[in-house]
Amino acid sequence: MNTFTTLPSNWSIEVDGDISTVYAPGQQSTCSLACALDCGEIDGSADGSTIRIPANVMRALVRHARALECKPVALRYTAAGEFIIRTPNAGTVYKRGEYDRAEKKYSCISADDISKEIFLDGDAIVYVDFSY
Repeated sequence: MNTFTTLPSNWSIEVDGDISTVYAPGQQSTCSLACALDCGEIDGSADGSTIRIPANVMRALVRHARALECKPVALRYTAAGEFIIRTPNAGTVYKRGEYDRAEKKYSCISADDISKEIFLDGDAIVYVDFSY
C-alpha cells in the first residue's frame, strides 16, 4: 500500500479524532458519502482540508459517489455517444453506440478500451448522469 492519492479539491473532509469522513461534491448536506477512513493518513495542512488515502480506497469512494448521483433509465432512451454504466457501482464506463440491426441490440463500447464492446437490449436498465 505505497501508492497514495490526494483527495480532489472539490471534495470535503471532516476529522473527528482518528476518524476522517470524506464527502463527495454536493453530498455533505443530504445522504453523504460519509466513509470512515481508518487506513488513511491526514496530510499536514493546518485546516485539515486534505487527506492522503490509498488509491484503491479512492476508487471505491468515487464509485460510491457515482452510485449516489446516477439515475436509472432504459438504454433505448439514451442518446448515441452518451456515457452509461450498467450498475450504480460499476467500474467500467461505456459509451452508447448505434443500434445494430443484425444483433437487434444496442452497441456499447468501453470508454477505456475500444476493443471491449457489449450488446444490450433496448429495455436494459443503465445508469446516466454521473461524474466521470
